[in-house]
Amino acid sequence: MPRPFTAVERRAVAEKLRRAARDSLAHGGVRQMSVEVLTRAAGISKGAFYRFHPAKEALVFEILAEAETEVRRELERRLEQPWASPRELIERFLRFQFEVIDREPILALLADPVEAALLLRAVPPEQLARLEQEDDRYFSRIFARWHEQGIIAAVPSRVLSGLPRVALALVRQRDLIGRERFPLVVDLLVESLARRLATDRPPGSAPPAL
Repeated sequence: MPRPFTAVERRAVAEKLRRAARDSLAHGGVRQMSVEVLTRAAGISKGAFYRFHPAKEALVFEILAEAETEVRRELERRLEQPWASPRELIERFLRFQFEVIDREPILALLADPVEAALLLRAVPPEQLARLEQEDDRYFSRIFARWHEQGIIAAVPSRVLSGLPRVALALVRQRDLIGRERFPLVVDLLVESLARRLATDRPPGSAPPAL
């Protein structure tokens, strides 16, 4: 029977697995990431891997959750910066949704239909539903605050919270839209939505609280 890992060893191995998975995903995605590559980097056997994760997709999903937390912190920092008008603030929010997908290799997996399918099919439906609900609650809190402060038009928060998913869906269709004109389409959508949603509220002396 294999010797159990100590608490210190478990933390060290878990971190090595996460680093190896991040590197592998950035260069080849879920399809190219193998348990063998991960275990070699972490210095453990294949059998030991399953004492940490039931499947490689579970590890990927854990990394995606960590990346999402980091992305939310960055979004909050950006929204806390001074803004000249409600329109500028809303444009900043919308552009970030597109920018972060291209910038973060891990999140870009969700924009690839094949990679996303490989990942999501390994996630229990109830877990996926909980994560989607948490996403909705997170964005709804931002929009509810903006509603209270008179920054954004009277559109239900449950509708507005779907905008980040619209960004993801459009990025998935980049080739269909055309890569050369895709940035122009994004500019048009962002500017049009910001005009539709922004109120005439003058800029405040302090940024809106999240």
